[in-house]
Amino acid sequence: MRGPRVRRALPGVIAADDLKAALDQSGDGASFPRDRAIVELLYSTGLRLAELHALDAAEVPRGARELRVRGKGGKERVVMIGSEARARLDDWLALRAQHAKPGETALFVGARGARLSRGGIAEGLKSWARQAGLQGRLHPHRLRHSFATHLLESSGDLRAVQELLGHAHCLLRSLHAPGLEAAGPGV
Repeated sequence: MRGPRVRRALPGVIAADDLKAALDQSGDGASFPRDRAIVELLYSTGLRLAELHALDAAEVPRGARELRVRGKGGKERVVMIGSEARARLDDWLALRAQHAKPGETALFVGARGARLSRGGIAEGLKSWARQAGLQGRLHPHRLRHSFATHLLESSGDLRAVQELLGHAHCLLRSLHAPGLEAAGPGV
């Protein structure tokens, strides 16, 4: 016999207007352009932390509007990069060579020129949020959840959002979740 499933609380959603205002802020410091590119990329694509961490610069050539990522279970999906995220990535790519060690393949590198660790990504997000005046804790999964929530609010297409997140298999579970019985068209 199995015990009841404990539901974990969902991460908070950042209001779209608050995030836009923060992204419009300028900042200083060597890591600000990198961290802003990370925020834009996470929010624009809904990437998981592990997916972002694994990205190499060659996978995101300048001007490319789509990105092929390998998610959980080795499943591959294509995500679209928004125009602002693309612009911030291009800004970072122009500076990356000054920061990366020779031969380093990672898209995002730390102060020592090596691949930025997952903890380094989280710290960069905190630092960026402070400089940009964004209230509350900022972490990669909160940006992923905000991406999904804002996209669902604007489109109403649960299946498309799940596919973009790499969660297409969750559709049947979601349809049986309390409160989604009358979700309306597109479900």
